[in-house]
Amino acid sequence: MQPNNPNQPPYPNNGQPPAYNPQQPPQGYNPNQPPGGYPPNYNPNYPPPQPYYGQGGPQGGAPRKKGMPGCVVALLVVVAVVVVLGVVGVATGVVTGSFSFSTGPMQITDATMAKGFANNEAVNPTSTFSPTDNPFYCVVKVQNTTAGATLKGVWTAVDAGGAQNQQIASKTLTLEAGKNYTAHFDLSLTNNLPTGSYKFEIYLNDTLTKTLNFTVQ
Repeated sequence: MQPNNPNQPPYPNNGQPPAYNPQQPPQGYNPNQPPGGYPPNYNPNYPPPQPYYGQGGPQGGAPRKKGMPGCVVALLVVVAVVVVLGVVGVATGVVTGSFSFSTGPMQITDATMAKGFANNEAVNPTSTFSPTDNPFYCVVKVQNTTAGATLKGVWTAVDAGGAQNQQIASKTLTLEAGKNYTAHFDLSLTNNLPTGSYKFEIYLNDTLTKTLNFTVQ
């Protein structure tokens, strides 16, 4: 009688089943077969159906996400600059005011193109500029202003560098009531302005009040 070995199953042939090969799986063994076997009428040569789009898997792409909101609100912050004649123009304006003791309608009393500005006055007033002049100034004086009045300056290329009547930049200022104002508008450029004719328009409460023509040569 063979000695009992607790680590060996009770089979003949030294404890191994007949024709047992530890390196060979049992006959009929299929490592790809699901637990419990295949369903009836299963054909292993027939490929399984591909998942439809959105179902997931290699062919179906990423699965659809649940719980997403019905609409997506996007906040777009747009920063715009005016590019004309190959230059970028930035218009600014500053006003200083004193109380008015005169009576009469609100009006523009003076407007001057200049190469500079100091002490509320135009410096080197001119209507002819060089392409290297930068910035350009316009000094505007307004009297007897009303509450909420607006003063707007618009820089335009009339005929220069192939552009005609093309706006370069603009700036709007808000005024207080009962004052005399001195406003200076300036146009700063990234490059030199082409030679040609230009204009600066002044709007008082959105009404064109004065136009100053100037040239660059």
